[in-house]
This record gives sequence, C-alpha cells and structure tokens, in this order.
Amino acid sequence: MRKEGLSEDEIDAMIASVSADVGMYVVRNESHVNGASAIFYPDMMDEVATQLGGDFFIIPSSTDEVIVIPDDGNASIPYMNAMVAEVNETQVEEHMRLGNEVYHYDAEDKVFEKASSHEERMKQKIAEKEKSAEKNSILKKMDEKKKEIAGTVKDAVAPKKAAEVAL
Repeated sequence: MRKEGLSEDEIDAMIASVSADVGMYVVRNESHVNGASAIFYPDMMDEVATQLGGDFFIIPSSTDEVIVIPDDGNASIPYMNAMVAEVNETQVEEHMRLGNEVYHYDAEDKVFEKASSHEERMKQKIAEKEKSAEKNSILKKMDEKKKEIAGTVKDAVAPKKAAEVAL
C-alpha cells in the first residue's frame, strides 16, 4: 500500500475496516517500522487475549507487523502455514520476512509457541486428562471393592454370641 502512495492514516483506516470484518487485527508499534516485536511488549499477549476473548494465532506478516486472529477451534494449521509461505513468496520482501510458520498464544497457560507445537501439546494434555480420569475411575472401583471386601470379612469374623458358642 505504501508503494501505491497511500499515507499511513489511509493504510490504518483500510486495515481497521478489513480487520473488523474478518476478525484479523494488526499488532505493530507506533512508528510502523520493525513493529512486529510489539507483540512481545510486556502484557501485550494477555491484552490481545482479553480483547479477542481467549487464545489466538499470530501470523508473521513482516518485520513491521504481525496479524492476530482469534482461535475459534476451527483453524487448519497446515493451511495457515501454506498461506503465510505464499504471501511471503509473492508479497513480502525477503529481508522483511519473519518465517513461514504461524504461532499460537494459549491465554490460559500463558504459552507462546508454534501453532503446530500447540496442537501437539493439546493432544498430550487431552491424553493426560483421559489417563487421569481412567486412573481415578480404576482407583474408585478398587476403593469400592476394598470396602465391599472389608464388609464381607468383618461379617465372616464377627464374634459369636455366647448362646451360639454353648451348643
């Protein structure tokens, strides 16, 4: 847009209108130069998470800015990575490229990571929860059996009444 002669104010207005429509937001510094690092300002990721209502993806647009989009649970990481690679190859000057992978911020766990790593971490987290639930279920069953056996043993060794013994 700069190459087309648009002013920073015009660019900001266009980005704001597109962002609101598609749920994409630009994060950058005030100077609009080398602003991608603004995502790492203190508390910035938590502030973005609050505004977006939770987890989000970080698309490395260029050294000047990153794009964030809410994680609605329906994203295709391979598709987003391919999109970033395509845009980088065709639209972003080589010296301004940040990489071809999308990142993710987990607002609950406060973890910034590659989106592909996030998917793996979530799979492990689900597996651990299932394993824990299964373990708790087995422990509960064992505890119930233990109580049942204790009751049976107690009945079997209960002292006989004097009248029963005198037979």
